[in-house]
Amino acid sequence: MVGKLVAACIAVQYGWLYIKIFEGKKIQALKRSNGSYKGNRTMCEEIKSDMRRWNDNLGSAKKEFKFKEISKVIYTDASGSGWRAIDGEEKIWCMEHVTSS
Repeated sequence: MVGKLVAACIAVQYGWLYIKIFEGKKIQALKRSNGSYKGNRTMCEEIKSDMRRWNDNLGSAKKEFKFKEISKVIYTDASGSGWRAIDGEEKIWCMEHVTSS
């Protein structure tokens, strides 16, 4: 369950804030069970409250993504004999002498 919420956080505004309690309780439970995910866990009221919040709001949750304008494109290439990068104006490279035995 926590893993699914973590995955949803990418698209939920302030989602990371709303899983901190889940993560903390998960870590505590894993310590008590010597790292085992087997077995049942009871949810405290804090977790139940957060679960209700996620359940009630996940359908309408959103996050604004901001994209910056691309200012430069760099092309790169690498091989066993060296590498290079070109941005349309400048070139950098490193060629190493490769010998075969």
